[in-house]
Amino acid sequence: MKISTNPVTKTSAEIILGSLPEARRQRYMDLAGQKGPLVAAQIYLWNSYVAAAILRTTGFAEVQLRTVIDESFAEWNIQHGGTREWITDPVDLLATVVAQPKRPLRSFADLKTAGPNPTHNDYVAGLSFGSWTQLLPTSHYQNDRNPRHVLWVEAIRPRLTHADETNFSSRANSLRTIRNRASHHRPIISEENAVRQAHQDSVELCKMINPKLGEWLRRERWILEALNQSPLK
Repeated sequence: MKISTNPVTKTSAEIILGSLPEARRQRYMDLAGQKGPLVAAQIYLWNSYVAAAILRTTGFAEVQLRTVIDESFAEWNIQHGGTREWITDPVDLLATVVAQPKRPLRSFADLKTAGPNPTHNDYVAGLSFGSWTQLLPTSHYQNDRNPRHVLWVEAIRPRLTHADETNFSSRANSLRTIRNRASHHRPIISEENAVRQAHQDSVELCKMINPKLGEWLRRERWILEALNQSPLK
């Protein structure tokens, strides 16, 4: 695939750059340096191309993450006297994590297309990547009495092929950060190391959950190939 369907001309470069606010336009002019507005517009298009590759790649990791958490928590909730509806009807430790009085997890779900009676699957699909990563333990939660750590040990970890608690959470949160930056159209091509790492983090996170998918994703080098399309070469 190419960055743009048609070649960028002087006229189209003026249109593209003219559509940007001054600060953002200047950012791309700075990246182009002495190569001028034509290359600045190409860099802007390249940035959107890289962002799309990030969203495509991290999307696979997001689906795997939410699936493994959903299935893990549903089973755990049933084992502790509840139902698979752990988002709307959590019990025991799950309730302390997802049913906080001020802002329960269910309130973060985007249910615009769900109708008047959203199902459990509607809630699962409606929660953002960030909502799922908030359910994972971090270094601050790694003690035997913390609900997130206990749920990791009892619910999530048994479903993974191999996973270190810190490594798993760190990769998931790194993906959330770069995914948000890509979706907000930030100039992410200036963070090449972080962009390249998004490919590796997506692969490794998937491999911990679904090794075959992770290995397939490793060979689908969308992010790395997008980076190679740089107009600065």
